[in-house]
Amino acid sequence: MPDLSKIEWDSMAHQSWGHFLRVEFPFEFRALEVALEAICSFLEARPRDLETAAYPALDELTSKISSRVRKLKSAMTRLTNRVQKNLPGPLAKEVIDNVRELWASFILN
Repeated sequence: MPDLSKIEWDSMAHQSWGHFLRVEFPFEFRALEVALEAICSFLEARPRDLETAAYPALDELTSKISSRVRKLKSAMTRLTNRVQKNLPGPLAKEVIDNVRELWASFILN
């Protein structure tokens, strides 16, 4: 076997690989490649479209939930204040504890 230097070996490998790359593929393979590229670019664009639509919807939903929670908390505070004013101490504490438990179960569910 002849002793080839690394440069000569790389040159021979490049020439054979270059010949392989110049091979003309049948029309069907080229058509399949074009179709696959079109499908891949469509599928790559799909998440961007969904993100564009989803982020504003999520922001709106978060805003609505936050305002609902604020309204519920205000209502609970008003109710707690009314109970504290109108009921005797131990009974008021029991009612307030029950309201807080209901509030916690509502938030967790």
